[in-house]
Amino acid sequence: MKVLLVEPPVSPFDVPTGNAMLPPAHHLERLAGTILQNHDVEIIDMRIDRTEKDLTERINSLQPDVVGTSSVAANSGLTKHILSITKRLNPEIKTVVGGHHPSLYPQDFDDKYVDYVVIGEGEITFPELLRSIETNDSIDSVLGVAYKDSDGLKYNGLRPVMKNLDNLAMPAWHLTQKYRAKNLYFRLAWRPIDLTFSSRGCNNACDFCGNWKMWQKTYRFRKPHDVVRELSLIPAKHVIIVDDNTLDSRDSFKLAELIESAGLNKSLQIYGRAKKVADDPKLVEKWKKAGMETLLIGLESIDKDRLKQMRKNTTPEINDKAIKVCKDLGVQISSYFIVNPNFTKGDFDRLSNYIFEKKLNHPVFTILVPFPGTDLYSKVKNEITVKSFNLFDYFHSVLEPKLGLEKFYQEFGKLYSRHYPFSIKNFALSLTSPGVANPFKNIRGVYRVKKGLKNLYKHHQEQGVMTTGPAGGLITPFKGMVTDTA
Repeated sequence: MKVLLVEPPVSPFDVPTGNAMLPPAHHLERLAGTILQNHDVEIIDMRIDRTEKDLTERINSLQPDVVGTSSVAANSGLTKHILSITKRLNPEIKTVVGGHHPSLYPQDFDDKYVDYVVIGEGEITFPELLRSIETNDSIDSVLGVAYKDSDGLKYNGLRPVMKNLDNLAMPAWHLTQKYRAKNLYFRLAWRPIDLTFSSRGCNNACDFCGNWKMWQKTYRFRKPHDVVRELSLIPAKHVIIVDDNTLDSRDSFKLAELIESAGLNKSLQIYGRAKKVADDPKLVEKWKKAGMETLLIGLESIDKDRLKQMRKNTTPEINDKAIKVCKDLGVQISSYFIVNPNFTKGDFDRLSNYIFEKKLNHPVFTILVPFPGTDLYSKVKNEITVKSFNLFDYFHSVLEPKLGLEKFYQEFGKLYSRHYPFSIKNFALSLTSPGVANPFKNIRGVYRVKKGLKNLYKHHQEQGVMTTGPAGGLITPFKGMVTDTA
């Protein structure tokens, strides 16, 4: 069969994506790799080819039997719009949606334009679903799928997660070569970038996170040699290992050792928990030798009670120790902090002062959002103030802030202004930063993010709903299509 996989456009309310970062559609590339032997597959990245005309031309050219797409909460309206266009062009095309949001909240896709929802890992489920579609067999036996019947979505049983991650197909990088050839995938100064992973799952169960639920409370690992082999086939110098916690992997030290001995000369960005960093400095040092240029740590809060409420399994003291370990080793930290809607002016000031005190050069501030399907969502869903999922990202508050929306966003924006000022020093650093293909693009990206922060309150005034533009214009959700009520 002919299969078109679609990466949806960036939400019109998304601040960092497309400005500070645009990673490859790795999940679709890897999914494509699992079905290439039996199907004719293409990928369109609508974060780049953004218009209805682009999609229409691709569908008319390929004449696909199946169109599949992914979704997060914030672009679920866009995803549905893509599938509505697909059905309008040819009602016989089968439409499939999967990814983070459909896996945690599949009921949002009880929609007339959606034929099937893939819940959880797709590497086994999606090929089985395609086989059933192709042979007209019953879908009832395909675990991990929800599909329409006369009473709405019918859920098949949950598919257990894969026990063995060692036999996964390689990503079909060639299907996105048109974008890669132009260096369109990047993260800040890193251009081009690529992605891979060494594990799936997490030892934690934070109330604001849905990943551990999607992976069914498991933590699984790829063989280090397989990860190194994949890294050796990636031409890009800069690679993000997208595990939830790369350092916690049982073979993390061995993996770093193999990467170092292979002489791959990669600049790596990985994720690690503060507790692991604090407990195992030698592991952090080994990863630095292997090419780790940036370590992302979710410090989340400087407040003990807030960390406990999040079920973060750390303390301010552990966070401080992790920072010291990285400072002593000369490891660059990208420190993540969650801004709670109940922040006061004093909370904002204390957080800002802490970052200056600890000399954290790359803080990332996000807003606490109760993503559908998380434990946090279950607790506060009756307090949500927006009408759709369009603003369910990391840069909007869907709960009423203690300071009021306008004042809250002003203080949130000041965090970025204080810690990413435009200065001669920062300009010089951007010119000399490793991997900068075009430092002026990097500076422009930071400028656009800061400019976007000024529109956060305006997005609420627009109620998270866009109107349709002229034919062939950018694909944006519109009133008649946005059915994703919160």
